[in-house]
Amino acid sequence: MALSMQFVRELVRTRNFSDFTFKVPIGEDHELHKVILAATSPVLGRFLLEHDKEADLFELFVDSSAEQIKHADDFTKLALCAGMSDVFAFCYLGDYKNSHRDGSSDFDVRVMSHLLTHDLAHRFQIGGLVELTSCHFKKAFLWYCANSTSEDVKVALQECSAPNFVKDSGLTGHALNLLHDTALAAFANQVGAYKTNGRFREALELMEAVPLATAELYSRRSIQAADAEGSQEGDEEEDEYVEVEGDEDREEVLQEDGTARSGTQ
Repeated sequence: MALSMQFVRELVRTRNFSDFTFKVPIGEDHELHKVILAATSPVLGRFLLEHDKEADLFELFVDSSAEQIKHADDFTKLALCAGMSDVFAFCYLGDYKNSHRDGSSDFDVRVMSHLLTHDLAHRFQIGGLVELTSCHFKKAFLWYCANSTSEDVKVALQECSAPNFVKDSGLTGHALNLLHDTALAAFANQVGAYKTNGRFREALELMEAVPLATAELYSRRSIQAADAEGSQEGDEEEDEYVEVEGDEDREEVLQEDGTARSGTQ
């Protein structure tokens, strides 16, 4: 929701620049407006009804992930705070920009930060932000694979497909599905690019390094090939006999060479 000029002028006139504060253990506190947050997120709206002037930011996560956050390292907490900054910025501006991280060459900063914000957008039911973060994440992932060393790409894809990562990431189902589909697409693109450029050794090394992705990719291709073959056989059976319009006693039988042989019943 973008702020109207009338609302901004009212803020300046009343000098009431915030009516709620999220306290942050690491970094700066967020001084915000309840009406803005509630208008964008029904989840935040319900939370704010139960709190008067302030709350700890991590109180938003009083569910199964709360214990993980409590014992998380500082880097994880900083990443979560940065993701919430993106959420709050969207509530005010109706836009999503991650330019301060898009210049990084670090996979977690440049790529995975979008996935974290995507997960937060789902948690707080902010539809517009869900779509934007999904798009940014896919683009960032594919860009990283196209512009990084073979070793860095291999490490990134291994990380995303590791069972421990899925278990310990704290991400919800929507974000994990997006990660799975995007990583598999990036893996397929990378293997294809290596083969196209004659870099077969690198293609094999990547496939060996990420066996789960390799198995799933080729399983999908086998299913698609089988479906295509079945469809083609069905078309051939339908075309085997073609009636000649206007003469019910005659038919044309397609021969193996594709020509038609007429016959009388």
